[in-house]
Amino acid sequence: RSAVVYCLLAPHTNEQWDLLNRIAIQRELETVPDYKIILDLFINQELISFKGTIVAKYEKLLRRGTTASPDTGIFDKSTEGEKRWSDLHLRVGEHNMRMIAKYYTQITFERLAELLDFPVDEMESFVCNLIVSGHITGAKLHRPSRIVYLRLKKANVEQLDVWASNVQKLTDTLNKVSHLILKEQMVHKNLELAVTPRA
Repeated sequence: RSAVVYCLLAPHTNEQWDLLNRIAIQRELETVPDYKIILDLFINQELISFKGTIVAKYEKLLRRGTTASPDTGIFDKSTEGEKRWSDLHLRVGEHNMRMIAKYYTQITFERLAELLDFPVDEMESFVCNLIVSGHITGAKLHRPSRIVYLRLKKANVEQLDVWASNVQKLTDTLNKVSHLILKEQMVHKNLELAVTPRA
């Protein structure tokens, strides 16, 4: 239970995503089915409603425990527990932002705030932090029109294909230049032979 929660609280990176998927296939996870469901929410490529799902269905389990699943103490009423609960809301928001960036090229402030379960002011600073930290790339906030423009980052394979294409074009150009230089040298050599008098 603690492994699931702490992995979900970690910022999203390749290592965190790998660990999340490794935990998901552990046989021991079957003994805590509610935590498996929570873990699956983050693995699935769908939006998670913080208020409608996490708070409504799992807050009691996560914050106080149940008879079947005792309290972990991670989200207790202490300052650290409240901070971790707030961090969980941020992780849900980050997950949702990655999902939104897959399907939208632009979205209004109000709609984005609704999907992220944040008030509009908090959503704006949240998205700004994601842009600055590099979690989403190519996004821009246009405050006068109250629109967030999202541009998908090219997949690594697509980027490699573009680079390979550029390298191929450069190689072709160099081959043509090399051929022209050889041709020029041959013409120059033949001209020298033609101009030089025979003894």
